[in-house]
Amino acid sequence: MPFRRMPSLVLVLGLLAGLLLLPATTQAQQPDTSQQKLPEIAPQEFEIRGELQVSFPSLERQPLRGFASPPTIPTVPPDHTPFVESYKQDLENLPESLPTPAAAPESVAKTDPPNNGFIEAGGGRYASRFAAARYAVDFSPRQSLSVHADYDGTEGFSPSESASGLDTPSDDVEGGVEFRSRHDGFSIRTRAFGSLSDYTLYGQPNLTTSAPSRTGTRLGAHGGLRTFGEIESRLGIGYTSTDYTTDPASTASDDLSEGRLTLDGHLEIPLGGVSSYLDASLSRSSYREDVSGNPSGFSLSAGAGTEIWSTDRLSLQTGVRVLSYNAPPTTDATDSGTYIMPEARASYTLTSSITAFAENTPRLRDDGLHGLYGENPYADNVPAVQPTVFTTDASTGVRFSAGPVRVTTDAGFRYAPSYQFFTIPVGGNLQVGYGSARILHGGAEMALQGVENIETSVSVSLRDGALVGPEEPIPHFSPVVADAMFSVSFLNDKALFQTTGTVESTRPADITTDREVDPYVSFDLEGSYQVTPLIDVLVKIQNVGPSAPTKWVRYPRPPAAVQAGVRIDW
Repeated sequence: MPFRRMPSLVLVLGLLAGLLLLPATTQAQQPDTSQQKLPEIAPQEFEIRGELQVSFPSLERQPLRGFASPPTIPTVPPDHTPFVESYKQDLENLPESLPTPAAAPESVAKTDPPNNGFIEAGGGRYASRFAAARYAVDFSPRQSLSVHADYDGTEGFSPSESASGLDTPSDDVEGGVEFRSRHDGFSIRTRAFGSLSDYTLYGQPNLTTSAPSRTGTRLGAHGGLRTFGEIESRLGIGYTSTDYTTDPASTASDDLSEGRLTLDGHLEIPLGGVSSYLDASLSRSSYREDVSGNPSGFSLSAGAGTEIWSTDRLSLQTGVRVLSYNAPPTTDATDSGTYIMPEARASYTLTSSITAFAENTPRLRDDGLHGLYGENPYADNVPAVQPTVFTTDASTGVRFSAGPVRVTTDAGFRYAPSYQFFTIPVGGNLQVGYGSARILHGGAEMALQGVENIETSVSVSLRDGALVGPEEPIPHFSPVVADAMFSVSFLNDKALFQTTGTVESTRPADITTDREVDPYVSFDLEGSYQVTPLIDVLVKIQNVGPSAPTKWVRYPRPPAAVQAGVRIDW
């Protein structure tokens, strides 16, 4: 009985098994012919002829989870390493907040954060006192207002044994208000600020019982607009009025006033897949008193450049910068200059932890009257206001980052055809000077990052500065400068301790003599403890060092000024 196809595998296997077992079963059991009623018509042997073809049904189903092959991991070539440096876009260029989608219902829109701020006040040694206040309120998720104010004052101390009756009081007040409005594609920032300083020039020679006093006031306003998107831009405009009055002990007052208008802008444009930039900063100043001819001055820093090479490891940006200024005359002639200099920035990733960099960034520093007295409050009472212009500011170095440790080393060269310095002739007052200067520098900075409750950094800089022409060291320019900072919170973040410090080596006092200023060592300590969720107690110790810190000749600062106070948070 021939078979051609079987419908399933089970039927075929079962039939084959039956055919194999059938002869053995037949031989083992002989039929009982006495009981046989029907003739035996079944054959004892089968002969199967033909071709047997087995066909399996086609099944399509998804593989069971867990039995599939693992996903393929792509092979990364050894010359491709992750980019571990900071993104080329600066933090201040990033959007201030992500906008809420216009179609989002009110229930999922951002809620207004609570108002917050603090007030603190205290006092201590030398009849010193301090106070500070901060307050911030959000009118909406995109509009906010903040206010701040700070005050520091003291009745002073005796700067020397020869002038034990000399008073050295001082008072400083500073404050401002700022409004921010953020929208889709742009943001607006406006602020108004002011400050008042009143102190004595107790380091002038031949003083015994009283010292000239100086009062400075500053009022200003600034507005800024930023746009976001494919083309990013910044535009700002501001005006500041600064007045300083110096009252000598027995002569008429000497006044100096400055009005300064500033305009700055920055534009970033992607061209052909690379980033290009254009920026400019312009200031215009006018002086009303004690500068002959009612003069005015201006300064300009403008630059343009583009990214000419950018890969996973190499980034190269080049451009050109124009620096120009016209300062009010300090003698019979007006000091001015215009410089066109190349600028460039390059970085190369050596490994995932090491990046080499090199750059040349010409710049112009023009802070006006406020910047001059902010650096040296005791300078001559009719200073010459002139910008410092670095036509060359080239440096190269290496950044290393491994785990919580970040180290940066660098070395470079600076040249300034107009450089501001301070000198004090024998028996005279601190004077402001300008000249050409060259500076060689090198140093290192180490910081600890990513460690819970701890922040610390330390930097050391070695410098060699000289005035071009007289080839003399720059007065009050320290060859070695070190800065340190340490902060730690503990007791479940209820307690905080932090310290900052600066060390400067001996430095020349003037150009013509070998007199030197003693090393400057000063550390500030501050601790706080949260007594309740609303109240903190504060302890401060300022100007800690082996002696009264003296940055400028004959002007020591009050040593070890201990203060205590209370802060109220909400």
